[in-house]
Amino acid sequence: MTTLPTMNLSPFPQRHSDSPLSHSERSEESSALARNNLTMKQFKNALSKGLYPAPASSRSGAGFTLIELLIVITLIGILAVAVLSALNPIEQINKARDARARGDSAQLLNAIDRYFAANLVFPWTEFVTTPAYNNDSAFGAPAYVQGVGVCAATDPLNTAGDADDPGAGAGGCTAPGLLVVQDELKSAFASKSYFETGVGDSDAGKTLWVYKQKSDPSIYVCFKPSAKVNQDKADDTNSTLKYITFTDPTTIDTLVPIKQCNPGTDPADPGSDGVNWELDNPAEWCFMCVPE
Repeated sequence: MTTLPTMNLSPFPQRHSDSPLSHSERSEESSALARNNLTMKQFKNALSKGLYPAPASSRSGAGFTLIELLIVITLIGILAVAVLSALNPIEQINKARDARARGDSAQLLNAIDRYFAANLVFPWTEFVTTPAYNNDSAFGAPAYVQGVGVCAATDPLNTAGDADDPGAGAGGCTAPGLLVVQDELKSAFASKSYFETGVGDSDAGKTLWVYKQKSDPSIYVCFKPSAKVNQDKADDTNSTLKYITFTDPTTIDTLVPIKQCNPGTDPADPGSDGVNWELDNPAEWCFMCVPE
């Protein structure tokens, strides 16, 4: 009797032993299951052989583990600290403040120049009370005194008063000064923080300063720099920062000439760098001025 060859009727690849399935064998038999319409019996048989779940290589849409999330969050934090350290938001704010002060100084200087061109005198010479200034006199004062022309100490303006009387108010100037009255400056300029009450007493560094040397028509409008990058210019031998001393206004002809800032000498501060930016005393600072 002739023996017929045995045929493999199973949907799975033929195996010749009952040894455990290898990874490649599982993948091959999983593919065979996918190609055939399995009956429940075949599915149970496949399940008993460990063909399900499918090999890990076929998984998709897996989420992040907790450790992976922690690593990502840590890296983001490190990058954020590095970016903030590089940008230094406080320094950026101070740079913007210095840029604004420079622009306002130029605006005030131009207004004084226009006033002189129209009237042939400086605003502070219009006040008759001692000390009475003339065009050749030295003049140095914070911008909120009425002699500068932005503010007036009384409303209405009274030129019979003292040029050195302060005109600062709660929200800016107490009243408009000569430059505003004669339309050399807009009234909004007089409401800036430079002209608020207290800037001359509690924080002199927040106002502008007007300076003119004796027998010299040149006018400077200066301010204390806030940004460290600008303060550090004081240590540069070619610094554009100026040293200015504001003396008693009654001795109007003894105002010290404007100098290049020279820490340790001008100003001669006992501190290590010669400039004490923290003291509320203009004699201890170096100024940024317009023109430089």
